[in-house]
Amino acid sequence: MKEKIFRNFSLKILSALCAIVLWTIIVNIYDPTMGVTISTVPVQLINTESLTDKGYTYEITDGSKISVYVSGPKSVITDIKAADIVATADLSRITAFADYADIDVKVVKDGKTLTNVEVTPKTTAVKLDIENRVTQQFDVGMEVNGTEAEGYVVTKQTVSPSTIKITGSSTTIAKIAQVKAICDISNAQDNIQSVVPIVLYDADGNVIDDPQLELSKSEVEYTASVKKSKTVPLKYSVSGEPADGYSVHKVQSSADQITISGETKVLDQITQITIPSDQLKVTGLSSDKTFRLWMEDFVPSDVSVVSDSVVSITVKISDVHSREFTVKTSDITFSGLSSGLEAAITDQDTIHVILTGSDEALAAAQASDIKATVNLTGLKEGTYTLSIQFQLPGGCSLDDTYKAAVKIQAQTAQTQPETTTQQTQETTTAGTSETTGQNR
Repeated sequence: MKEKIFRNFSLKILSALCAIVLWTIIVNIYDPTMGVTISTVPVQLINTESLTDKGYTYEITDGSKISVYVSGPKSVITDIKAADIVATADLSRITAFADYADIDVKVVKDGKTLTNVEVTPKTTAVKLDIENRVTQQFDVGMEVNGTEAEGYVVTKQTVSPSTIKITGSSTTIAKIAQVKAICDISNAQDNIQSVVPIVLYDADGNVIDDPQLELSKSEVEYTASVKKSKTVPLKYSVSGEPADGYSVHKVQSSADQITISGETKVLDQITQITIPSDQLKVTGLSSDKTFRLWMEDFVPSDVSVVSDSVVSITVKISDVHSREFTVKTSDITFSGLSSGLEAAITDQDTIHVILTGSDEALAAAQASDIKATVNLTGLKEGTYTLSIQFQLPGGCSLDDTYKAAVKIQAQTAQTQPETTTQQTQETTTAGTSETTGQNR
């Protein structure tokens, strides 16, 4: 038996070596070894609670995605994708005083780790920024998008809860400037009740989207009342007199119209909002005064003000000055003169009218802006001393009353001979003298 085994033993050894060499050659020819670099492999952090349970938070500053070199049989390597590579960093191996965690990589196909490949990460560690973990409470504001349906208005908007708690690194928490619920009222005609998301903003209005932040609520409940609306004019007037030597120059309001909401039948009865004059008293004023008025005080209890709830009305007070203007009596008109009569002013050709007002108003006034009228309603032939009514330029007033002698007589026929006209005038003059004496 031994003779058979050791017969031609050297030849058998040579045959085995040749077989091994041949197998190696065949393998390298048909399934050679190769290597590839696979990029953007995500690194998964494990055992993160080892830091968070101790009151720390972390942020990856470098190494969240890495490149990996994989080598092995070509038949295996060509079928490996980034999703097959599992890269992990174990945070239980570090403390708050360390700033990196080693990366372990392996290839997993169909749930099994491949052992016939070699995996080498080109980035060997994840760098971390570890900070104290803090919790802070924030008020929840509202960011309302869209526009309600025409003729409707959204009122009484609320979010619940109105505050939330946010936990994260002290640095990230310090960046949070606003916490807002994103609400949509597009084409709203009915009351709104919906669950809306929360968005965090920094001081520049940029969205903060940090997965390391933990919110006690990521959504809140938004409710709003939607009612019919109407816009009406705002009317107002002042009462009282300013101090001596001063006048009301101008009255200005921050709003000329107000938008209100309520039931349709109630809104239909409101055509304007009136501010009583006793709310704008100027008695004794020698300088400007601004009145701040709450519009809710001037509407019915079942009506809401949805525009500016406070309106500022400013009364401009100015020094009173005077300026004299000359008005021709021929420019004075008569009103109420009975048919068949004519009238003329007989005691003066011009009237010197003194207007008072601010320097600005007086400088802008012209004599042609002054319109004078005498009312002759119900008067018969005769001469009367009557008051003259004036229509004045804006911001001006009279410092006195003015009168004129007005002669009323029968209209003179234009076709009568000159002698007849003269006789008629003489007769009329005689009668007028008597009438004048009676009326005076």
